[in-house]
Amino acid sequence: MLGNQKYDAVVIGGGISGLSASIKLAEAGRKILLLESQNELGGKIRTLSLTETLTEEGPDELITGYKKFDELLTRANVFDSLIYPETSRFYIYSRNRLRRFPESLITGIPSFNLNDIYNFVTSGLLSPKGYARAMLEPFFKINGLSDDLSIRALFEKKFGSEFTKNVIDPLFGGIMGADISIISSRSYVPYIYQVAKDGKSLSIYFSRKRGTRHFKITSTLNGLRGIVEMLRKYAEKNGVKIITGMAVKSVEYMNGNWNINTETDRIKCSRLIMAVPSYVASKLVRDIDKNLSFLLSSIKYSGITTANLVYKEASVRLHEKFSGFLVPSNSGFKLRGCTLMSRKWSYARMKDHELIRCFINRDPLKPEEYYTQSAAEELAQIGITEGYPEKSSVKVWDSALPVYAIGHSELIKKINETVPPNMYLAGAPYNGVGVASSGVSGIEAAEKIMSETEK
Repeated sequence: MLGNQKYDAVVIGGGISGLSASIKLAEAGRKILLLESQNELGGKIRTLSLTETLTEEGPDELITGYKKFDELLTRANVFDSLIYPETSRFYIYSRNRLRRFPESLITGIPSFNLNDIYNFVTSGLLSPKGYARAMLEPFFKINGLSDDLSIRALFEKKFGSEFTKNVIDPLFGGIMGADISIISSRSYVPYIYQVAKDGKSLSIYFSRKRGTRHFKITSTLNGLRGIVEMLRKYAEKNGVKIITGMAVKSVEYMNGNWNINTETDRIKCSRLIMAVPSYVASKLVRDIDKNLSFLLSSIKYSGITTANLVYKEASVRLHEKFSGFLVPSNSGFKLRGCTLMSRKWSYARMKDHELIRCFINRDPLKPEEYYTQSAAEELAQIGITEGYPEKSSVKVWDSALPVYAIGHSELIKKINETVPPNMYLAGAPYNGVGVASSGVSGIEAAEKIMSETEK
């Protein structure tokens, strides 16, 4: 029985942040229990088999270059198993057709390198007037910026509305299913916000910084599920006790310790890490602190649907060197983007067929068949495919990703000030959206515990 033992820390949530926190503490010799309500670890990572190949229902890539998480992956021997995309080039649907997206624009900031300017201008993403306005960015300063701005507002002030609509909207809103009119630039792109706040040119500043950090897109031959499994094995090797299929019903703080209540056990621990979505954490702390519960419930989430469609290879007309495309939110399409998984990842390669993963605006009242039909019709309308997919799989994410709405940093500050003693929050709602960022968040929660208990 779990209730017969006391743990140095219990981690609620078996996603990347929970696994990372557990490993970091276990490496330091702490007695750790990780509880996951689902039957599998991984959180939003959902690798599935479809027609004798693999694909993803959630994220499909890990971005390396985050030092703390990279170091953990190295210790867990994950780096030896990483693979890289066959191609990462993609299009954006702009001005009524697919346009090649210049690699230099991946950060959302145009480069003033002459070759990058040429590739940007010849891409056709903008009209001549739109290009002129975007390239005049150094003359549009935001001096003395004190308030939080939405991503839309910041980029429109710096680069104009056409650049923001055709580039920034699909790049930062796209597959998240989020509205960049409400996303906080201070919280979501703090490095860009700070440069703009200082009154500097984004194009000039980031042209000089380009190449100073090395981020790489990766996965494994078993998809992202492979990373989860390797982290699980490493966690267990270091003594982490992992229980799946066990939901936490409530938590209590008594006499300096935490009680974790499940259907069958009452587990005691000195420290508690909540590595779950903020709306789940809100329910768990409701009886402890209603104000904290309210603050946690105030973090917004976006909804999106992923549809994996299998077509005959001859039915797909996208250039073979490109792995997909993004669609602006005001295009009139329900599609927000598509990835040709069978081109991007070697593990998804298929004989005589193509596997297309579509991101579609969520409609909670529609059945799964609606998303397959809608995606197939719009793929044909854009000119990517003809006919109907031979096989499909649909996953509706009601709360796909946290949205860092305007004022998010102030909200997180209030949450951190309200969190009870010996409780720590980790994961995407608080400290960066993405697999690696979630891992860093878990590691930093563990580091707080270690620094406090070593004093």
